[in-house]
Amino acid sequence: MSKPSLPPQLSLIIKNVDLRVGFSELSTDLQANYPSVKNVIRMKNKFQNEIRLVKIELLSTQDRNQLLARGKIMINHISYDVVEYLAPANVLICSKCMGLGHFKKQCKETTETCKVCRLACQDLKNHQCTQQAKCLHCGGNHNSNALSCPVVKQFRADLTKKLLSNINSYVQPKLVQQPINNNSNYMQYLANFPPLPLSHYTPVTNPNSVIIQKLDELNNNMMKINNRIGELVRKTDKLEKFMVEKIESDTENLKRIQMTEMISEANKRDISSLLDTVHYMAQFLLKLNVDQNGRTNDANFKYNLERHCTQLAKCVEKKGNPKK
Repeated sequence: MSKPSLPPQLSLIIKNVDLRVGFSELSTDLQANYPSVKNVIRMKNKFQNEIRLVKIELLSTQDRNQLLARGKIMINHISYDVVEYLAPANVLICSKCMGLGHFKKQCKETTETCKVCRLACQDLKNHQCTQQAKCLHCGGNHNSNALSCPVVKQFRADLTKKLLSNINSYVQPKLVQQPINNNSNYMQYLANFPPLPLSHYTPVTNPNSVIIQKLDELNNNMMKINNRIGELVRKTDKLEKFMVEKIESDTENLKRIQMTEMISEANKRDISSLLDTVHYMAQFLLKLNVDQNGRTNDANFKYNLERHCTQLAKCVEKKGNPKK
């Protein structure tokens, strides 16, 4: 006959247990120093990989309360932190209607509810989600099955309080009526199973357990990472836009430079042609300034004309070569 699992209220979590620690040696030392430890379980993640958390199930509420009050447990001369064990909250959320307190198999709703936008539909496979998160329970901007939802936290706190208040009627009759082995110590425990002290658990109203706090921290860190990625995307888009505008501006400037160079070359050709014309006219005027005997009629005219031609040539040369 298989042994029934003990309720979560009789369990504790040992933190930071190195994966290199031998599990059989760990279990032996635990049960030797704490006889009320019934089961030792190495916890696993969703990929079924072992993690650094070990769950212990105890038969003595007194030992469990003392360990939880100390917050420490000694195993093979090494001190480990001990915290309260709470069952994962996601088992209380229906994956069909997103309601609290039942599973999908027990769900009586005829429609399915989207966990993101909380809209109901006949088949989620054909649902066109808006991708705008809005919680079905509190209306917050998160998914309806988020563990950080205040309504989910409060539901879990109320459920834990209810289980603790009903522990006498739940644990003791079940264990007494179904003996599970012939071990004398274990049978004696079943016959004298002490009820959980209600006064110890009555003040427990804070839903922020250690596991929920860790999940909240992880969720906050993921939101910070998403915000950082969003900032990087916006900066990248801005940089790409700047580069496109810079390339367009450089292309336009290059066209203007090429146009300026073409105009400059045309101006040079026009000025050179004008200079040749002026030189030709000056030669013609100098010939007219000579009499029949070949003598110059007006010496000042020849001097002034040659001086002006020389100045014009230097001006054109200087304009064509600005650095000179």
